[in-house]
Amino acid sequence: MTPIPTEWDITHTCGHTVRKNLSDKPAGQRAGTARWFAKNRQCPACEATQRAAEDAELRAEAERDGMPELVGNDGAVRWAVRIRQEFLRASFRELVETNLVDAAVFQSDVLETARRVTAARWWIDNREIAAVDLPELLAEPGPGAIAKAPAPAAASSDPAPAAGWVSFFDKEANR
Repeated sequence: MTPIPTEWDITHTCGHTVRKNLSDKPAGQRAGTARWFAKNRQCPACEATQRAAEDAELRAEAERDGMPELVGNDGAVRWAVRIRQEFLRASFRELVETNLVDAAVFQSDVLETARRVTAARWWIDNREIAAVDLPELLAEPGPGAIAKAPAPAAASSDPAPAAGWVSFFDKEANR
């Protein structure tokens, strides 16, 4: 009797084949797990490349919208930037696009107050809150919301974001 292998060659959705150790799975689940990876996942290298591109796009969007850098460890900041941008988009859709709130009110009650919340941990801790509740949540974010920024870097010659309407309201760019 041949033992069920622990190492499987998996051809992922991206077309790359990677050998994966499935010894942590019970013997009867290894073949199914290998099929699931082949059907549902890109290889780790392609996933990392895609995640890096998405992170860069989210950071660019946050910068375009005048959102400050978040403070925390690298992993928390990367995750919190994603949470914050998705939270702001969802809130815009649920409040402004459904005419519950005027765009000017959204600008002042959500975007302006969101710019004050610089602690990555705050965005992570509040990620389960409904997007329609974001204005209330931001009205009193609590003492942990504003993180102490690290020492400032050399002055930048980049202009500050323009006052007034931010590009967040460009519906086509935010879909």
